[in-house]
Amino acid sequence: MHEEVLELVNEKDEVIGDVLKRVANANPQLIHREILVLIYESKEKRDVLFEHRSKNKTVDPLRWDGVAGHVTKGMNTKEAAEMEISEELGLHDLELKYISKELVHYPNETHFCSLFIAPYNHGTITLELEEVEEVKFLNESAVNQMLHSGEQFSPHFLKMTRAFWRGDFDRFLI
Repeated sequence: MHEEVLELVNEKDEVIGDVLKRVANANPQLIHREILVLIYESKEKRDVLFEHRSKNKTVDPLRWDGVAGHVTKGMNTKEAAEMEISEELGLHDLELKYISKELVHYPNETHFCSLFIAPYNHGTITLELEEVEEVKFLNESAVNQMLHSGEQFSPHFLKMTRAFWRGDFDRFLI
């Protein structure tokens, strides 16, 4: 079985070596790169696509999240975002806009997360069921109701989505 190799980076996001994905995901001292993409229905409607992660995922199964993934060695963040969108949703040619990069700390891992947004191009969504159980376009009210009923959401994606709904990313919208 092929193991995914990531670039190991320092606190300045400078490459200092290589690391296996499974090793990086289990050691918060080893910093690597990931991407997170917020796909929105339209500038006016502002509904956001949420993925319900597969029950087979090792990290955060059945949690609602955005399109997310690791940046494989030799890829840049935009290439990784495009690959994840294609793999998880079967979508191509979305107009990705880079928002920012943040250093994210979890108990099991630390990574630089490059954030992107993209308008949904109304292509046919084809789920990779090993990655994603289902997708829904949700507004803020629906997310709040789901949270109230006990649904689990990725804290990082929820923070990004709330910033989107506040209008923090309006200058990037198409």
